[in-house]
Amino acid sequence: MTGGDKIDLFIAATIKDCRIHKGHLALYMALFHFWKGKNYISPIGLFASEVMKVAKISSNATYHRLIKELHDYGYIKYEPSFYKYSASKVFLSV
Repeated sequence: MTGGDKIDLFIAATIKDCRIHKGHLALYMALFHFWKGKNYISPIGLFASEVMKVAKISSNATYHRLIKELHDYGYIKYEPSFYKYSASKVFLSV
């Protein structure tokens, strides 16, 4: 599946999903940006601070709520790292 296909599927799915709002969209686009930068290889190893900067999210609590919701809703698979110097893993499901 190409990157464009993933974006198309995500947008089509979120149009029908009333739980998704602009924060989720911004976060998913930031995750997609990093995935593309890693040549579409999953999982992506990410640190919250770098993703928050791209997604324009300023609160740690908001970031963690949004990424957990994207995971719970099935749009991504999120494997958090609980260590400061170890990246969390993200798989884009849709």
